[in-house]
Amino acid sequence: MKKIISIFFCCQLLGLLYGQNEAAATQRAVVGLLANQLNRAELKLEDGSVLYKISALLDVPIKNAEPFLAVSITWEADNWDKEDQFFAMFYKEDKASAPVRIIEDEHAEHVEGKYIGQLVFTESDYQKFRLQYSGNSKIENIRVHFFNPGKSISVAKDKPEELIVRSACACGQPAYSKRSNWCPAGNCPPNPSPSPTNVTHLIIHHSAGPNISNDWAAVVRSFWDFHVNVNGWSDIGYNWLIDPNGVVYEGRGDNILGAHFCGKNTGTMGVCVIGDFTSIAPSQAALDKLKELLSWKACDVGLDPLGSSFHNSSGLILKNISGHRDGCATSCPGDTFYPMLPSVRSGVKDWIENVCQNLTASKEIEADRNEVKVFPNPTGNEVFVEVEGQWDGDVQASIYDIYGRLAMPGIFYENAGTQNGLRFDIGQLNPGVYWLVLKKPSGGRVFKVIKN
Repeated sequence: MKKIISIFFCCQLLGLLYGQNEAAATQRAVVGLLANQLNRAELKLEDGSVLYKISALLDVPIKNAEPFLAVSITWEADNWDKEDQFFAMFYKEDKASAPVRIIEDEHAEHVEGKYIGQLVFTESDYQKFRLQYSGNSKIENIRVHFFNPGKSISVAKDKPEELIVRSACACGQPAYSKRSNWCPAGNCPPNPSPSPTNVTHLIIHHSAGPNISNDWAAVVRSFWDFHVNVNGWSDIGYNWLIDPNGVVYEGRGDNILGAHFCGKNTGTMGVCVIGDFTSIAPSQAALDKLKELLSWKACDVGLDPLGSSFHNSSGLILKNISGHRDGCATSCPGDTFYPMLPSVRSGVKDWIENVCQNLTASKEIEADRNEVKVFPNPTGNEVFVEVEGQWDGDVQASIYDIYGRLAMPGIFYENAGTQNGLRFDIGQLNPGVYWLVLKKPSGGRVFKVIKN
């Protein structure tokens, strides 16, 4: 006899059509199977255990989704076994897609007895959805979440941020797409009461989602919906996201407590490189932008990219630049990407030492029209600063290490116009790269100094 499956259905329209340069309508719908419709097949095995089976065919409640349909499921179970399996199939004119295994989302914060599956992206014109389950856990309260992110008619990138020198940090923050760009309708709001955090560790993730898309802003909107309306978080979990084209997206933003490190988020900045890097590597554009983003933050807060330090929230000694799996029971950021992290760390160190100085040279504020020379460089013990002409007023000179930490106290030269040369004894400093910062009321100059 054919089974009749009644379903609980609710559909909330989250947006309307918007004008040019804004996203089209976003919609979400939740379909729930009632408790008495679950576990309809119970097979007793020879060892005394019970095998439960579920198969339910549902109408896809959102029509004409674009540019794709995002689907996830939540469920409740006692003694959940990760070997138990959910599979999803999508149908279009009675032709079925290949089965997609739905596994528990590694980024979700675990609540005993409640589980969240990974977000699945599929084509937009499927008409039916079949959910199948086979396992030893008795399943309760299944909810299937459908989300239409709406097509991004155009996605603008913000202009590059102007260089902000914090202490002696010469690494500028890279340009990024603000929330108002990837969610122009304003229906992906941030947490109204964000919690600040002092960043001590930079955590790298992968999204474990698609590696190909023609609308990455729509993918980011889908992550926001998944994190807020499925996971129940206050905002998208990451501080920043990077797509395969090297575009940076604002998540929670700078120095805001995220939701990405298994409940141990204090002191972390979470960066998600969008894609599934279980068996392939991130694009070179994404890797280059990741190094630039991490270099800015490492320099900003004074982190050694190659070092390790105590992470108070987890109680672990972690690499200052770590993968998600270093502090949590997860495979993130993927078996192919994770072995690349030593190269990322060394790339960040190289970027700070070599690239950032060039960025500074192109944006520095001219202190005066006189040519300033710093020599010898490299040096052993002494550094001389010489100006052709005269200083125009007072000068404060300080030396910082490459991560922006003060290495030598600042020296104030009052009415420096009476002299045209300064001398620094750096013999007590360890060999390495340093920033010599000259600050004046009219501006400042930053010079790289190498100590042998």
